Amino acid sequence: MKIKQLLFPFLMVVMLLGFSSSTTQSLDNRDWIVVYINKVTILDAPWEADRQIEFYVSQVAFHETGEISEFTYSSETPIAAVEGSTIPLGQSGISIAEPTYLDSVEIAFVAMDSDEVPEIVGISIEELGGVVGSLIGKGLGTLTGIPGANVGLSFVGGVAGGQGVEALQKPEVLGMASIRLERSENWSADGLERTILSDNDAIEFSYEVRLAPKPLIPSEIEQEDSFTLRIINETDQTICRVYIAPEESSWGENQIPYGSRIANDSEFPFSFSGTGEYTLLLQDCDGREIRQIRTNMTGNMKWAVSPASSYSIRVYNASAENICSIQIWPITTEVRGRNLLGPSYIDYSNNYTTSLFESGVYNIRAEDCYGNLMQEEVAVLLLGEAVVNITRPERSDVYLRVKNEAFFKSVCEVYIWPSGTSNKGANRLYSVLLIPPKSNRIINNIAPGRYAFRAIDCKGNIIESMSNVEMDGPKRWDVNTN
Repeated sequence: MKIKQLLFPFLMVVMLLGFSSSTTQSLDNRDWIVVYINKVTILDAPWEADRQIEFYVSQVAFHETGEISEFTYSSETPIAAVEGSTIPLGQSGISIAEPTYLDSVEIAFVAMDSDEVPEIVGISIEELGGVVGSLIGKGLGTLTGIPGANVGLSFVGGVAGGQGVEALQKPEVLGMASIRLERSENWSADGLERTILSDNDAIEFSYEVRLAPKPLIPSEIEQEDSFTLRIINETDQTICRVYIAPEESSWGENQIPYGSRIANDSEFPFSFSGTGEYTLLLQDCDGREIRQIRTNMTGNMKWAVSPASSYSIRVYNASAENICSIQIWPITTEVRGRNLLGPSYIDYSNNYTTSLFESGVYNIRAEDCYGNLMQEEVAVLLLGEAVVNITRPERSDVYLRVKNEAFFKSVCEVYIWPSGTSNKGANRLYSVLLIPPKSNRIINNIAPGRYAFRAIDCKGNIIESMSNVEMDGPKRWDVNTN
């Protein structure tokens, strides 16, 4: 069935064409380059008079680590594209968040008639001489085929500078234009309004480039008694997530803005309000812990994050349940401290390692995702690496392996309940886990008998249900969310 939501979108795709580890320019690393699109003027409209258009602004960012991030802006409301009309966009902007790490930026404005574009569009991306084949699902907003990518672009093809992103369905490209910003102290960010014509002279794009302060996240809003913590990364890892939590408070949101990171030998400032005990958790781009400390903040501070200490505790999950909480605290105090896993968890047969700054004797407590005690170890002597195996309860011989066969959607809820009853019980993914595309998860502790199953996506929609399934041993359920 043809999807009619995306009608003739304009796309602005930002491709990062080169990188440099040098940061000798005078640009403040807290400044972003912002490219504003002020308006689009239709000079020549060879299409039908009733054609509707919709605008998209997208950034595809290739980082030094090889990872890819994105940002997408949508005008949301379709607009009639009539010859001579001017469509104001209210200075819709796209931010280039890491100007100090780039050599140049190329931006392409692309107009496509998506009525003629098939449901799946093949594209190729030429990045540093390599070609990667990819598929974009129309209306699904997902780019696949690039290692480590989960880009989520809301477009169906396009051309960036003729070389960056190339649509294989070129007949649907109705006009395009591109600009290139070269590396400099101000990146030509003078705020002057400029115009550029599409290659067929049918469309005129009005834009301007400015430097703008990095948008404040909640923790950086100035308050009374606010202080600054500067984290200096002296490890060989990239820090992508930073959690700063006061005592007895939840972890809250990642304090590093979207698209940013703390690379090796760089630093980043964070603001916090009020003195007192704080717990700081640093994670890499895959959510693995780099370091976690609990400290008393008394004012402006610097934390130089050094390579991992030789003193560490590794917790191995040999139980039938996922571990959602690990607490480790010195035997000399009665305060257990917060959950070291933060928003993460340890599933069956995986492990978690935390590095501490000093040797000593510690207590260790593990809880499942319902808050039930799984195991507690008292007086663990730490002189090097200590390994703790969590083994309660034992793995059952009856379990269900739920496999998500989808390419794009995750399974966020799974219910298993006895056939013939109406109470489906609790979500067996505990509201904190999910099953990503092409992944699977084992659900244990199922007594022999007949059961009904239900899988639900992350928007609350039922994906698939089964009934009267005999559970007398290991079973596999292939859930198709496409």
